[in-house]
Amino acid sequence: ALKYASVELIGDREFVLAAVQQDSRVLKFAAVELRCDRNVVLAAVHQNGHALEYATEELRGDRELILAAVKSNGKALMWASDELRGDREVVLLAKEHNPIAIEYASDEFPWRQYWPELAPDPKRYSNRKAPKSAEHALSQLLLEYIKKTRRIRNGRQAPDRLP
Repeated sequence: ALKYASVELIGDREFVLAAVQQDSRVLKFAAVELRCDRNVVLAAVHQNGHALEYATEELRGDRELILAAVKSNGKALMWASDELRGDREVVLLAKEHNPIAIEYASDEFPWRQYWPELAPDPKRYSNRKAPKSAEHALSQLLLEYIKKTRRIRNGRQAPDRLP
């Protein structure tokens, strides 16, 4: 593992590039200069979007890199810059790959405009059962949405319960 590699290896661009293509998590142990290298980070996020966690702030604002990350793993949206977490194309792509990803969209993102079915129904809650906050209501609606759109795996429907 790169965690135990020598200083020379964690700074060797070709070695790290090959390593992140196999397991994006090794980016965490790469030399700082390589975590700033756009091509190394791009290779890592193609393998798994969560590698964005180990990228520099500057790269988290790189639109092309973020699009690649959320295409690989929608929840990678959580590591994007504030500006890109409010970008329509980025958020829609992230949601396409993982419906939970809209949880990481910017607070200003107009999610009701794109998913009116997730907007709270005022008739749905009595005064006693009203959600404590808009975030709580959204999370409850997201869970219901996921249950409705269960994925088919191995030719069977996934169970109703979430793990």
